[in-house]
Amino acid sequence: MCLLLGHDNTSINGHWFMGEWWYNTTLIFMMGMYFARFEEKIKGFMRRFFPILLPLSIVLLVGWFILEENVIGTFGYYQEWKYHPGYLEKALSLVTQIILCVLFMLVILLLNMKVRFKNKALKFLGGISLEVYLIHDVFRWMLFRGVDGDVPDAEYMILTYAASIVCAWLLSLADNFILNFYNTYSDYFLSFKKPRFNDETTFEAREKAYRIWDIIQGFKYVYVVAFAAMLFFEGVVVYKNIYNNTALVSEEKSFLESAKVGDTVEFGRIIQDYSLDKEEPISWKVYDVQDGHMLLVSEKVLYDYSYHEYHNDTPWKDSKLCRMLNHDFYSSAFSKEERKMLCGKKSEDNPDWNITDKNAFSYFINKTGDYDYEDIRVKTELVFVLSKADVEKYMPSSEDRIATATKTVQAQGIGDSDKRAPWWLTDMGSGELKAMYVDAKGNINTDGKTVNNSGMGVRPAIWIKTE
Repeated sequence: MCLLLGHDNTSINGHWFMGEWWYNTTLIFMMGMYFARFEEKIKGFMRRFFPILLPLSIVLLVGWFILEENVIGTFGYYQEWKYHPGYLEKALSLVTQIILCVLFMLVILLLNMKVRFKNKALKFLGGISLEVYLIHDVFRWMLFRGVDGDVPDAEYMILTYAASIVCAWLLSLADNFILNFYNTYSDYFLSFKKPRFNDETTFEAREKAYRIWDIIQGFKYVYVVAFAAMLFFEGVVVYKNIYNNTALVSEEKSFLESAKVGDTVEFGRIIQDYSLDKEEPISWKVYDVQDGHMLLVSEKVLYDYSYHEYHNDTPWKDSKLCRMLNHDFYSSAFSKEERKMLCGKKSEDNPDWNITDKNAFSYFINKTGDYDYEDIRVKTELVFVLSKADVEKYMPSSEDRIATATKTVQAQGIGDSDKRAPWWLTDMGSGELKAMYVDAKGNINTDGKTVNNSGMGVRPAIWIKTE
């Protein structure tokens, strides 16, 4: 369930059951239970082959740690974005981390056979380590730190440790009661058949056993119903998301088919005001209609972004901005159905307006095994910014070119007192290290700004199919 839910990226930072920390070490607890049950046999095997097992396990641990770091750096858990849950990347990361945890625990067990810790405090903490792990986060974030973190660090640490240990000890008492209860009546937990007794069993003993059996069966049925309900509601959420998205795209497409030059339409969604903590529809203005295809340019400046990350000569398709628009923006702003409507510019590389993400760009892993912007190759952009010629054709006057920034962009310091913001063009400026832009007053600045200047806005443009 945790893997399916992904991460909570809201400003609330709610993370209960939403993150890999709920399952990437879970197997270790089961291993501990298995070890406790067969402790003597396992220790006997380890003592017998200790000279071989210790160096071998250390070598495997170090080697696997290097592999795991490469996998996490290349894939990782934080690979979900809108309409891309990233299950494959998370699964690969999970498998490598589980194996790493197993190897780490094997090394610790082997070392503990030679190194003994005879300390009452450590022994006490070792007895409640699971409970400390489960309860400490409550105090670490909710109770003492608060929203503003106004508790001094020393007091915060003392209070967090003290409260966590006390509550973990109380929780361990409850755990021991439950475990003792389970061990006493384990047959009742593992069977759905009512217990049978011989003739010598007293009436009172039978009645007590039947009451306990009924209670246990009740808990089992509640658990099954709760689990089924969770799966049902998860399915409902997934279905509603798919249905709502399909209905939304159908509504958008119907409206786009009747739109004409000069109209304002909505297509795709992004966060435009951090205070709202939700995505809002992107407003676009229609600037051209040709043979069932439509050119849309965002009404507002949607991003504060540099043309390129380095101060060097950069063709448009190799620029950081082009790669961001055709990866981050393309993936997060549009649903799967909406992405099918994007067709790219009509050009020699795309004469039939049939370009898709499968042949528009590709991704590579570099020599170090890392994945970054340098590895994205844009062949024919599906999302772009206008050129100087485009602006002069579709926005002949300076008033036509003026665009206000979203609240998110304004919060990043882009925009004048009237919220008007400058925005990039694709053309190079007066030098190889500059790119042209439209200033806040709507004038085309052909001299340009340096490509790694981050104080510039972005107005994405797209061609879409309406038929």
